[in-house]
Amino acid sequence: WEEFDPLCATRFTGSREASSTSNQNENARVQQSKDNDSSLFVSALEPSESIPSFRLAINDKGNGLAPCKPPRAQRSGRNESSVSTGRHQIDFDEIQLQEKPSEVDREIASLLHRSPQHCDPISRRFISPVVDYLITSFKVTSVKVIVEKDYSWPTILSADDRMTFTCETTSTIQYILANVLNTFLDPSQISMLQDRLPVDEYGLKIYGLDEFLLSSSQLGENPFVGQALAFGKDIRLEVGKIASDNRSKKIYQLDIPTVDGSPRRSSQPSLKKSDPVVRTVTNVREILDALKNSLRSCSDTHFGNNALKNKERVSQSVKLLCTVLGRIITTDLSTALRLFLAAETAVQLSNAVTELLTVVHNFLGIYCKSVRCGFDVLPLKTFSNSEREQRDILTVDEQLLVHVDSVHNIPREWSQEFSLFSVAVHVMHGTAEICRGFKENPRPIISDHFFPYCRTNTWACFRIPFCVLPRETRIFILLYGTSLSDDHVHPPNVPTETQTLLEKQLACASFPLFDHEGSVNIMFPWLPFNCFIIRCNALTCLFSLLRQGSLLLPLSAINGKVVHPWGPRPLFEMEDDLVVLVTLPQLHYDVIFPCVNYGENSLKRDFNSLDSDTQQNLLDIVESGVTHSLTEDEKEALWEKRHYLTHIPDALPLVLASAVGWDWASLTNIYQLLDDWMPLSSVQAIELLLPHFPDLTIRSKAISWLKNASSDFLFNFLPELVEALRFETFEDSSLAVYLLTLCAGDRRFAFELYWQLQQRIDQCQERSYSNRCSLLQQQILRLLDDEFGIDIENQHRLLQALNVASCEMKEAGDASKMQLTLQRHLALLDARILENNVRLPLLPSFLCTGISVSECSYFNSLTKPIKVTFKGLKSSFAILYKIGDDMRQDALVLQLVKVMNDIWLSQELDLRMVIFRCISFGNKSGTKSYFKGMVELVPDCRTLCEIQSAVGATGVFKDDLLKKWLEMHNPSEFQYKIALENFHLSCAGWCVATYVLGIGDRHNDNILVTRTGHVFHIDFGKYMGDWQTAVGFRRDRTPFIFTSDMAYVINEGSPQSATSRYQQFVDNCCKAFNLLRKKYSLLVNLMKMMSCSGIAGMNLEAVNFVQSNLLLNLTDTQATVQFTRMIEESLKSKFPRLNFLAHTLVQMR
Repeated sequence: WEEFDPLCATRFTGSREASSTSNQNENARVQQSKDNDSSLFVSALEPSESIPSFRLAINDKGNGLAPCKPPRAQRSGRNESSVSTGRHQIDFDEIQLQEKPSEVDREIASLLHRSPQHCDPISRRFISPVVDYLITSFKVTSVKVIVEKDYSWPTILSADDRMTFTCETTSTIQYILANVLNTFLDPSQISMLQDRLPVDEYGLKIYGLDEFLLSSSQLGENPFVGQALAFGKDIRLEVGKIASDNRSKKIYQLDIPTVDGSPRRSSQPSLKKSDPVVRTVTNVREILDALKNSLRSCSDTHFGNNALKNKERVSQSVKLLCTVLGRIITTDLSTALRLFLAAETAVQLSNAVTELLTVVHNFLGIYCKSVRCGFDVLPLKTFSNSEREQRDILTVDEQLLVHVDSVHNIPREWSQEFSLFSVAVHVMHGTAEICRGFKENPRPIISDHFFPYCRTNTWACFRIPFCVLPRETRIFILLYGTSLSDDHVHPPNVPTETQTLLEKQLACASFPLFDHEGSVNIMFPWLPFNCFIIRCNALTCLFSLLRQGSLLLPLSAINGKVVHPWGPRPLFEMEDDLVVLVTLPQLHYDVIFPCVNYGENSLKRDFNSLDSDTQQNLLDIVESGVTHSLTEDEKEALWEKRHYLTHIPDALPLVLASAVGWDWASLTNIYQLLDDWMPLSSVQAIELLLPHFPDLTIRSKAISWLKNASSDFLFNFLPELVEALRFETFEDSSLAVYLLTLCAGDRRFAFELYWQLQQRIDQCQERSYSNRCSLLQQQILRLLDDEFGIDIENQHRLLQALNVASCEMKEAGDASKMQLTLQRHLALLDARILENNVRLPLLPSFLCTGISVSECSYFNSLTKPIKVTFKGLKSSFAILYKIGDDMRQDALVLQLVKVMNDIWLSQELDLRMVIFRCISFGNKSGTKSYFKGMVELVPDCRTLCEIQSAVGATGVFKDDLLKKWLEMHNPSEFQYKIALENFHLSCAGWCVATYVLGIGDRHNDNILVTRTGHVFHIDFGKYMGDWQTAVGFRRDRTPFIFTSDMAYVINEGSPQSATSRYQQFVDNCCKAFNLLRKKYSLLVNLMKMMSCSGIAGMNLEAVNFVQSNLLLNLTDTQATVQFTRMIEESLKSKFPRLNFLAHTLVQMR
């Protein structure tokens, strides 16, 4: 797992001391030329301790000698020796621009080609989730069902439009629908259809929601059925026409004014405006023409009276070009301009003009490769007269060379804090280093011509040939800032023995070594932009092309200790982007990574043919192994016997983690394993989407296995699938295609995915990942119909209106004015919603037709959240809208608890858990006041504080108050018995859940009880062992909250803890705990996927915390004994009630 910290981030406390005179490292060398000086010096990079090095056949051992200086990369295919004499003169008009899709546009075109071209008719509906087990089979086999006609029926609803019946939970929805239609349809209508029931035209849906039940599913496979039974409610359904519009009138945009009267949002609210460095081809052509004219004038006048003025015009034109293209001047351009200004003879001027034009041409090429601009520069005629040769990577023995020329746009605060800067270059595959990195000595910032920059001039020569590099190889650049640790002043490049340097990691970025589907670029370079999709259709995924030449790579500031060497290649977008100029070898031929053929010869072996000791050893490794912590001996054993393990799905991630190489020659054997292996379950397939497995084919195979999961599982794991997008190399990944496919088939997925992406667009600090989310969001809006776009727009406007109401309410002052202000705003919103119905972001299948203003209020807490009750056609839905809290933690904890509950239900353990919906919003500013969230309000419930404080503060010490409260709300014996069962089951579930997740700050206002006896928790700001403290004392001192008044209810008023009901409570707790231990990989993989999300507290320590709490080193019996002790410890402790008392006293002030 520490592979998530691949580059020593956890080893530093923010800065480290390094001697300015460091020794050579045998595995890591830097070659550096000081400006034009050929002297070399070597600096060492500390070896990465957090991950194992990638094992390759060729390993650079070093011999203590600095390698020879590598030759400079050739520019535009020309020979450097032609600079002095015999040079071909470049015509001014040879530099031409043409419209051409950028690399990102090519990826998007491929994504569009691979994704659904249109939506299924079913996509206009919300499809209710389905699980892959009968959720009610272990409790009941038949249920009471009530079905009513919905608004699509022409008749007025009456008593005859409702039917009640009992059916088996194994009955299919189509069977139930046929019986309903046989009752509701007039016999004459059926006879007109030749006695055929129109089951394809109608559907059953959940009462009050536009959420249709899947006709092929069984009634007991629908989770809402289990929820209804858990709350003691009837199973209520509606029947209506599938093709009918959900609304009786045309949909319009919700007319909601903004707070400051600013223009309303566009129909695509998440789309970003073009950034300053993204220029049109017309803009660049105008500046380029001005430069050409200046150079032509200078050449015509030679050395006349206006020579100096003309040279100054050329200098200003070059400066304008550099300013427009990102305020960057390359070293070559600076040198060429200096040569031009110093030219004194006609020959020197001619050569200088040719050199300047060539360098400008190269600079434009670098810009076009680094920016999503939609155009490129044509090759110079001198170097485009022959077709480039293509070579398979297997035949390329050249070693990998990376040149980091310079760092530009260094923030002013960094330049003031640090006097020197340096870069480290690493070669990565997923989370592992292929070989040791290179790091250079620090260099100062210089001001050369126009803009300050740091000339690093690092030549990182890795002694590893291209032929053994994986296709998903990435070049990772890490920027360091260095400051002097003493008060002595020394020349920056003359270190002394006493001088030490303080070094700090500042920023990083990475890019893939191979382009996206390079075959498209090579085979049809003449095709225009609008023919690109046709190109993709013919050549998708044939091979990848080795990246060559230079590019500008934006760096992202490092927040915290962990760096992320994965994801999309960042694009140069903003003028103040911190960028490095990186150059890869410009070869005279193209290098392709060809497709891999496999699947012809199965290599499976019989596991039972192994001796018993070997079998047991392999089973032990598989049972206890984790992909990131395998020993070398375990990896060797797994890889050697891999063909004997194909019948064990759990072993595949471990075997893949043990692979000896991922180069082209190794992939045939690896991919053959995928064909031979027993299919993985959806839970097991999730692990292959972690960044440990960057291979495109592996990830695509994981998606194919994931497609077999239930819709309920996929919907619950949608946040993790969105997070997994950050680990994909290209925009057209199989994961992105699958997410769009889900949206095309079910509107519920489309809304949820849109808002999951919006959350990351608003809150993610990694711009490349945020841009990826924005691009995918645009594809959803493109894929679905106009009605979806208007619904999304109205949801944005609804949030704006709630923002206005909440903010102005807080500014009102006293309580009465606050309530009046809130009701005034909500009354206005109610009128607007009545005209144009809105779907709630929290539950889009609920069509909001208005607001029950009289039921709306606010909570008198720090953030003053507002309660809003929305009206639907047949039901209502209450939410809590809060501004000022980052609710991503709450949403994540609730998701984890729901996963736990799904584990329990799948194993026939129903703990009557109340799990409410929660969604977070926000923006990138990071300002706390801009975080927003919407939470579903559970009806008919009270906090323990409200129940206990009804008789005063001392009520927290009375055991019988909770029991009396339940008796009051459940007067009949039957109701009370159900409430007792709900209480003891839900109490057991939340005891286990809060212990495993380390939920803190558990006072009596964060624990609630419904009138039907369900216990549940809220407010999860403290979790994963982040315990609440007060005046330096820890307030959470028990494993979980289980007090004597709760035990009193479970024991039905008996003070003894040895009753059968209490023992049943203990048994349920221990059974639930052991089930989580058995399925721990589901929880752990979910948390691993979210560890890079930026959610506070969700990191490596959190995963280790949960694994430790699950007591994975114990047997089930030992774990049962241990958890029973924790129940007794919690019950006997006095601290929870003292904490309750302190909180109650504060609330009663």
